[in-house]
Amino acid sequence: AWMGRRPQAIPPSHFSALVTAQAHRGPDGLGERQTGAYRLAQQNFHLSPHSAAGPFEDHGVILLLAGRLDHRERLATALKLPLASTDAELVMAAYRRWDTGWLDHSHGSVAAVIVDVPRQRLLACRDELGKVPLHYHIAPGFLLMASEPAVFLHHEDIGREPDRHWLAYYFSGLATEPGADTAFAQVQSLLPGQTLLYEEDRVQFFSARRRLGQSRLRFPRDADYAEQFRVLLEASIANVTAGHERVGIMLSGGMDSCPAACLTARRFRETGQRLTAH
Repeated sequence: AWMGRRPQAIPPSHFSALVTAQAHRGPDGLGERQTGAYRLAQQNFHLSPHSAAGPFEDHGVILLLAGRLDHRERLATALKLPLASTDAELVMAAYRRWDTGWLDHSHGSVAAVIVDVPRQRLLACRDELGKVPLHYHIAPGFLLMASEPAVFLHHEDIGREPDRHWLAYYFSGLATEPGADTAFAQVQSLLPGQTLLYEEDRVQFFSARRRLGQSRLRFPRDADYAEQFRVLLEASIANVTAGHERVGIMLSGGMDSCPAACLTARRFRETGQRLTAH
């Protein structure tokens, strides 16, 4: 995605190079949109039956959405929309209702760029866990965003110099997140749970209301906690595998992948889906 006050900031050939560099992220096709100061492209990857090809546009507001929504029934009910609505339709309606706070009312692994043409602004967001990446470069007069940091190197005005602090962190193996820094000094990462608002060449950052770890579970027995965890894990597996005939899982032999593989295999015996372990 690109938004700028200087049309010459990113020539068509550079933008095409940026898009091509991320082709591996879009097995379900490429969508492009250009209007005024905005030039947008989305490599589509349908992760659920509710995915839709983007960019998605509604009355001058354009949405690029990566990832998927969870607990869709809660959001659809709050917005008075059919449960069959696509994820893009739900996010668009949430933005129209809650504006920059729409992420507080949504659940799922998502990164989104919302371009509001009538209001001449761009909104970029990541969910609280931050599994879906989103990076940006800001210069006087324009903003460039992409899923992967190395993509920015296809723009001739963005330098290749490394961020030495980030590299030191990476090779030290420390467990603490390095913040917005990336391997490249001129490219930053939008943080999990963060929203970037770009309008009139000004940038503001907002943090979503923290929800994870803010409530306590109270059960009478230890076994009840284990049972509730199993229920939630099975619901998560059902959500991420819905609509896929063939599913693969990476096995490490640890405490995470083995239970997930067993529960998935048990579910697939009922649904007729195929599970391949790697």
